[in-house]
Amino acid sequence: MFAASVPHNLVHLAIGVAGLLMAGTARKTTIHLIGGGMIYLALWLFGIAIDHNSTANFVPLNTAGNRVSRRAGLTVVGIDGGSGKAFAGATHRVVSAARA
Repeated sequence: MFAASVPHNLVHLAIGVAGLLMAGTARKTTIHLIGGGMIYLALWLFGIAIDHNSTANFVPLNTAGNRVSRRAGLTVVGIDGGSGKAFAGATHRVVSAARA
């Protein structure tokens, strides 16, 4: 169903690690949500722009992966909406609990 490879998994791993490193403040969390969402949207645009059978498809992406990237990008960017307020309290509670 989904195309998978080392480069594709590294993209997801990098976004996850960045999320852990940026979980300290609401501002960093906002940056991560918007940045990660933009990466997913870029993957979606890349996936619809290239021929899936060409060597340009190095990530690799397919139709199912394109749909997931689009939905993930729109959802993650939409969670915060650029306000910086949506998860400020929740982020603080999670980080405080993790440090305890």
